[in-house]
Amino acid sequence: MISTEISPESAVQSEKPRRHRKINLVDAEAIARHVARGLTEVDACHLLGIAPPSWWNWKKRTKNARESAELFARALGGRKHNLLGEMEKAATGTGGVRHDWRAAQALAGIVDPRLGGQQQPAQPTTSVSIDETALRRIAEICERTRQSMLQDAAQVALLADAVPARTTDQVIDCPTVMPAGPSDWPPGKD
Repeated sequence: MISTEISPESAVQSEKPRRHRKINLVDAEAIARHVARGLTEVDACHLLGIAPPSWWNWKKRTKNARESAELFARALGGRKHNLLGEMEKAATGTGGVRHDWRAAQALAGIVDPRLGGQQQPAQPTTSVSIDETALRRIAEICERTRQSMLQDAAQVALLADAVPARTTDQVIDCPTVMPAGPSDWPPGKD
């Protein structure tokens, strides 16, 4: 089984990525452990002193692709197993760990989401009942509103035809000077 713990020696092996060194299975297992703990593959490579392009090249080979996928799955499964074990210790108060009700609640939520204390959002229910007379009244109001709007539109059209359009040859001069800052705006504020 792959250990998910990081030893101080493996955590900081080198400040610089190693050059011209083949990646082996031990390196791949270490990267998988770090990724299972939440690091990105690039961060794990840097932490272990492996050049990320070397890792990508090793990983994309057919045989290594299968191996790395299995390593990552095993490392993640091992990490989940260890975390659940720690949660069980805290939930039951065994193994020298103090009892914590939140761990018990979290475990219950994993087993059955209804028991985990996570409230499911209530489904909105809408019930509308309108009797036939109210529906007829609404239809009448809508029809009167439509007729009124048509009459208003006709009156606007008549007014537009009655008033001749004005044309002007006057040029309006607009200054193009923009204010220098917020203290200059609005203009004339003194």
